[in-house]
Amino acid sequence: MKSFKLIQCCLVMGVTFASSPMVIAQTSTEYGGIGLTVSATESMDLKPEKLRLTMKIQAQGKDAKAAIVALAKHKERTLQELESMKASKDSIAFSGTQVGSDQGDQEQAQMRGMQMQMMRSNGRNQSPSPPPTVFTASCYLRAEWPLPVQEGDALALLPANLKEQLVSRDIAGDKNKPELSPQEQERMEELAAFIEENYGGYYGSSEAEKPSIMFVAPVGDATVKTLVAKAFGTASAQAKLLSDATGVKLGRLQSLSHYSSTQEMSNAYYNYYNTGRETTPASLADDENWVTAASADDLRVSISVNLSYALE
Repeated sequence: MKSFKLIQCCLVMGVTFASSPMVIAQTSTEYGGIGLTVSATESMDLKPEKLRLTMKIQAQGKDAKAAIVALAKHKERTLQELESMKASKDSIAFSGTQVGSDQGDQEQAQMRGMQMQMMRSNGRNQSPSPPPTVFTASCYLRAEWPLPVQEGDALALLPANLKEQLVSRDIAGDKNKPELSPQEQERMEELAAFIEENYGGYYGSSEAEKPSIMFVAPVGDATVKTLVAKAFGTASAQAKLLSDATGVKLGRLQSLSHYSSTQEMSNAYYNYYNTGRETTPASLADDENWVTAASADDLRVSISVNLSYALE
């Protein structure tokens, strides 16, 4: 059904239609014969209920075990920090832990080349010592806050205030570095300075991903039923209008389907807006229908209804 697929595409791209039906006459239907397909979409703005944080946290160590132990300690501290920040205790959750080396074989070779270039520029001829291998243990964190207000500038300031708290309390764990010997620390500092000067500090960055802070609104069954009924009425009226205008007589209703934007939004936080990638693991996804948006003014649910009639 071409009209239904077109509606889906528009919804995923963020385009919504408050009440703008799309009418397409098709030469055939999935049931055979001549038919008419009509689609309509209805939308409703929603009020935010809470603020949700989803972010990656990390800790480093000189081996995998040390990194895991460091992350466990950081999670304990993070839990205490979030509770002191008045996060809902029941909402705080962590995903499974992942461990990896920040320096694979290819990166080691590239960094060794940088060291050699750096030593040549300093007039040194000796073979450079390899940089120490650092392991990073990471997981995702989710926490939520009930909203003290429902609208206005105070509501718009909440994400910025939360970001400041995250940085000042080092929730991401950027300061969780391994203990290095003075010689290892010196090599790391020299290499970091060289990378900053020649590569702008972007090469080999192990900074945690940016946090996703989203406003959240629930979508209840009553809201869905209301929008489905309105969209059905709009689509039916448009089908009758087209029939009356063209003299084509409508037959029986052959198929009825609907699509909700919450199906896309309830299991994702649209982190691409903030991080350039989808980061939230399935273990932290919602079981309920929620709509999320970076701005409270953008919380909206859209329901599309697709009708297919036979023609007599």
